[in-house]
Amino acid sequence: MFLVGDGHTHIVKEDSLKIEVEEITGVQQDVLKRLGWSKFQYILSNPPYGNSPVYAQSRLFLSSRYEVAFALKIIDILEIGGKACIILPDGCLENPTMEGFRREMLQLCKIEAIISLPKFAFAQYTKEKTYAVFLCNKDRNDPKVQKDATWMYILD
Repeated sequence: MFLVGDGHTHIVKEDSLKIEVEEITGVQQDVLKRLGWSKFQYILSNPPYGNSPVYAQSRLFLSSRYEVAFALKIIDILEIGGKACIILPDGCLENPTMEGFRREMLQLCKIEAIISLPKFAFAQYTKEKTYAVFLCNKDRNDPKVQKDATWMYILD
């Protein structure tokens, strides 16, 4: 029941690409106000993959990929110091044309860990290779690209 927004949990069900946190209405807005949130502390997400009618809100590149738009939106709605785990397809981390996306992620966040998931981890829905990217949102006044080591693990 909580996945369809029964109102008894703190899980907010909205289309985050179409709205801002401040525009959430109804029961979800009441929950956010009661908790004193304007941004989120933790986000777990497995965004859709593929071409999107929505362009990613990026300063460094232009992309019409769902996974890129969702990843940047997730970073935007995290509070400073907030943490997220995003499941991303291998193209985001390996494709040379996605260098701008990777650079922007390194400027906006501290990538704490990347876990390579087995190729068929989501086999019923996709056979695409995926990664779980764990990140922490950092202050926008520190635009330096992350140079710290990132913990990486391959799950077979």
